[in-house]
Amino acid sequence: MTYLTKNEVTVKTYSDALSLAEILLNNDYVVMISKEEHLYVVNYEWSERSDRNDVIFINRDIFELERYDEEGD
Repeated sequence: MTYLTKNEVTVKTYSDALSLAEILLNNDYVVMISKEEHLYVVNYEWSERSDRNDVIFINRDIFELERYDEEGD
């Protein structure tokens, strides 16, 4: 599984985030835009044809529970 934590860029405006997302999508990346305080965070992961099924966006609670379960094994 790929969790989007390593590949990110922060920008000041939503329009910059959209411009960056468009460039990434045109170059076969899956993109997520989120807001953190006064910045926009663009996470990205390469995927042939920008296929969102190749990337997992997961709720933090579920991620932490899965991680806890893995460490217990």
